[in-house]
Amino acid sequence: MNNINIKKIEKNFLSILLNSESVRLKYIPLLKKDDFSDPQNSILFQELAKIFETKKYTFDLTLFSHYLSSNQKDSKMIQDYLLEVSANYFSDDLAENYWNSIKKASLKRKLKKELVQLIVLADNSDDSDDIINKSFKKLMNILQLDRQPEEKLLSIHELMNDYLYNQIHHKNKSLACSTGFDGLDKLTNGFKPGELIILAARPSMGKTALSLNMVLNNLNFSSDSLNSDIIIFSLEMSEQQIAQRIAMVYSPFNDPEKLTEKDTDNVARFLKKLEDKNIYINSSPTIDVFKIHSQLMEWQKSRPIKLVVIDYLQLLQSTKRYRPETRNIEIGQWTRELKTIAQKLKLPILCISQLSRSVEKREEKRPLLSDLRDSGSIEQDADVVMFLYRETYYTHRTKDASTAITEPHEAEIIIAKNRNGAIGAISVMFNPKKTTFIEISD
Repeated sequence: MNNINIKKIEKNFLSILLNSESVRLKYIPLLKKDDFSDPQNSILFQELAKIFETKKYTFDLTLFSHYLSSNQKDSKMIQDYLLEVSANYFSDDLAENYWNSIKKASLKRKLKKELVQLIVLADNSDDSDDIINKSFKKLMNILQLDRQPEEKLLSIHELMNDYLYNQIHHKNKSLACSTGFDGLDKLTNGFKPGELIILAARPSMGKTALSLNMVLNNLNFSSDSLNSDIIIFSLEMSEQQIAQRIAMVYSPFNDPEKLTEKDTDNVARFLKKLEDKNIYINSSPTIDVFKIHSQLMEWQKSRPIKLVVIDYLQLLQSTKRYRPETRNIEIGQWTRELKTIAQKLKLPILCISQLSRSVEKREEKRPLLSDLRDSGSIEQDADVVMFLYRETYYTHRTKDASTAITEPHEAEIIIAKNRNGAIGAISVMFNPKKTTFIEISD
C-alpha cells in the first residue's frame, strides 16, 4: 500500500470518527497518534482523542473546531482541514476495514524504523551480546503492539462458564503442575499457568534439592511420558552436577561414581526410565531474563512447557543496556519480567531465591516475608512464596559446626504467601546423604 492510499484511508477513517459516536467509542481507545502517517491526520486524531478521554463536552463539530482554534498554533489550516475531512463522510460500514489498514501500515512503519536503527547499531558496535539484547527487546516491543488482545468486559456468566467447564472436563487431568507433595498441593492447588512461585531459604538449606525433588516427583518416574516439558535454568550448578544429584536420588546404586561391570544392566534400565522424562537443562551462568524469555518463546513454538525452574534469582545477569542504579531496582525488574513471561506464555515459573542475613541475627530463625533478599518486589510480584526451613541445621551448627549433618531429620516447607489459596506449612523428612525430601504423613 503506497503513502497516498494510506493517507486517504486515514482521512476517510477520521471522517467516520468525527461523524459517528459508536465508531469513536470503539476505535479511539485502540489507536495512537503515531498510527497515522500524515501529520495533519495525526494532529486531528490526537486532539479528538483528548476531547474523547477528558469528556469535556458532548462531541460537536462546531465546538471541536473552536477547541482547535484555541489549542493549535496554525489554527486556520487545521480548521480548514477539519471541514474538509468531516465533509467526506458517507457511512460507518468501512470503519473496521479502514482501522485494520491503518494498524497494519503503522506496524510496518515502526518495524522498518526499528530495523534501520538495528542496522546502524550493528555497524557502530562490536559487542554482539549488546546487539542481540537490544534487537530482541526492540522486536519484542513491536510484536506486542501487533498481538495485544482487544480488552473487553466479561460477564460473570462467561467467567463462571469457563471456570466450571475446566473443572468438569479436567477432573483427572489437572491444569496445574503438581509439586509432588500432597500437603503442598492441597495448600497451593499445584503450580498454575501464569504464576510466579518463589522458593526461598538461607544457603545450604536444600533449595536446589527441593526444586529437583518437585520436578522428579512430578514425573513420578512412571512409564507414562509427559505431554509437556520441564525446563531448568541452573545458574549455580553445571549439567554434570545436576546429573550427579539426580543419580544420587534415583539410581539403583549405592555409589554412582564407583560403578562396576556388573551394574551394566541396571544402568541400562535406569537410563531407559529417564528416556521418557521431558526435562531439559540450560546451565549457562550468563543468562538474563530476556534470553530466558526468548528461549522459552522459541521452545513453545514446537513443544508445550509444563514448568520452568530458575536456580537462582540473584544470579541472573544484567543486560548491558538495562543496568539500574540499585540492586533493589534491578531485582524488582527481574521479578516483574518473570511474572510477565509466566502470564504471556501461560506457564508456571518456580524461581529460587536467597534470604537476607537478617535471619541469622534473630533468635527465631524461621523465615519471614521481610527476609526476602534485595527487593520488596519479590513478595509483591510472586503469586506464591515458599520458605524451606530446617531447625536441625541451626541446632547442629550451634553444637558442632565442624561436622556435616548426615542423619535424616525433619524440615518444613512454609507457604508464607498464596495469592489464590491458603497459607500454612507441611513437614518433610530431609535425607542429607541423598539430598532428597520425603513428605511426612499425619
